[in-house]
Amino acid sequence: MANNENEKVKEEVEEKKDEKIKATDQLTLDKNKNNCRIHLLSIMERLKDMNAFHPTRKQRSMNMSFGSPLR
Repeated sequence: MANNENEKVKEEVEEKKDEKIKATDQLTLDKNKNNCRIHLLSIMERLKDMNAFHPTRKQRSMNMSFGSPLR
């Protein structure tokens, strides 16, 4: 019984972590043997959002016409 409860608690903790990552696009890794802290940022969603608001510019034509034809 206790083993199942521990697994459920672990799953809930993982789900909360996943929700936090999705909401903030950030993750801090700090549980390691060297006591190092790594802060990760996800920029993929930010780039997708940015592209939605700033569509790519059209390539300009290399046509060199200046209005009136040469005689």
